[in-house]
Amino acid sequence: MLANIGAGVAYKYLKMKKSFIAFYALALLGGSLILFLGVDDKKWVPVFITLAKGGIAANFTIVYIVSAEIYPTLFTATALGINNFFARFLTIFAPGIAELDPPIPMAVFCSLSAGGIILSFFLVDKRNK
Repeated sequence: MLANIGAGVAYKYLKMKKSFIAFYALALLGGSLILFLGVDDKKWVPVFITLAKGGIAANFTIVYIVSAEIYPTLFTATALGINNFFARFLTIFAPGIAELDPPIPMAVFCSLSAGGIILSFFLVDKRNK
């Protein structure tokens, strides 16, 4: 819930592109700490997971906030529905990836977060123009 509030504040001050980049970077930081430092030290694992989960949760919140900005008004609900359909469809593969050997699931998470950062650079921010 704190990540969702943080997403709203970040969107207000940083705009869309910088907010996406910042929260994907937060998720990448949490995932990278799990990937490289491991889960041996039990007191730090909740912190790493919170960073990764918080970054992704904030990005989902920003997606809902900016959907009206990215898509034309007439197609906003349809486009968001199609995006949700493909997102839910691709989560079918999540249990299979989670069952792979230990470094692979976090490597996939980190690579998807890094891909999100790269793709965020191509977003066009139309607010306040």
